[in-house]
Amino acid sequence: METMRFREHKKSSYKIQIFAILLFFILGGGIIYFAISNEDEPTLIGQNKSDIQKSANIEEKNALIDVPAENTSKLFKISNKYISDKTNKKIKANITLPVISVNNEILTSMNDEIFKKYNDTYLNFKETMANGQNKFTYTVTYKVYDNIIANKNILTITIYERIIDDSSKTNSMEKIYTYNIDLKDCKILNQKDVIVDILGSTYKDKIKQNLEEYLISKKMINKDEYTYSYTGLENFYINEKQLHLIFNPGEIADKKYSILDIIIK
Repeated sequence: METMRFREHKKSSYKIQIFAILLFFILGGGIIYFAISNEDEPTLIGQNKSDIQKSANIEEKNALIDVPAENTSKLFKISNKYISDKTNKKIKANITLPVISVNNEILTSMNDEIFKKYNDTYLNFKETMANGQNKFTYTVTYKVYDNIIANKNILTITIYERIIDDSSKTNSMEKIYTYNIDLKDCKILNQKDVIVDILGSTYKDKIKQNLEEYLISKKMINKDEYTYSYTGLENFYINEKQLHLIFNPGEIADKKYSILDIIIK
């Protein structure tokens, strides 16, 4: 009889110990959760929730634009102007153009010139191809580069236009045109305005040598046929302080080749 009471007492002691352990974990977990929930949220240096949300919105809005995360000059602002036309089943437009502001002043004349150029091109193409058999989309996008060369703050915009054959998803035409803007004077720069600062006084020799090496190494032209003479009228842009010359199909090599973007060093 005493043995049975001892066993029952022992079982009861085990139950009390288990209950105490469970209560300890429950109370301890609650205290830890309360402490964590009242702790300040971690923050990223230089950002808060509103900043992060704004950045996400900007990236989504400017998905087609290659704008540096932080402008070197802090002087300009780029926004989008869209031309979208899907009323014609054969010829459509999907155009995104830059609207440029410098020191909070919109460059109306330059923006109007850009808009007119590509809007007119689309309208002419639409009229010319009205009776064609294939379906096309006239597409324009752009990229932005920000550089400081010598004492000049230079904003470069490259505008990429192409006519896309909707059935084959290939480009039946493609071209790039560039705008290089001195942000101090708000004027378009020619190559002569910056080329010596980038390449030095022997820039003509460097250009000729770089182009020759590129074209021959890519087997686009025979060495005996190379007769290029630098004119200074070529499309160019600046990225990371390097001069890029742009040649659209047929301008320097056979038109079967696509756009050439050649770095001159």
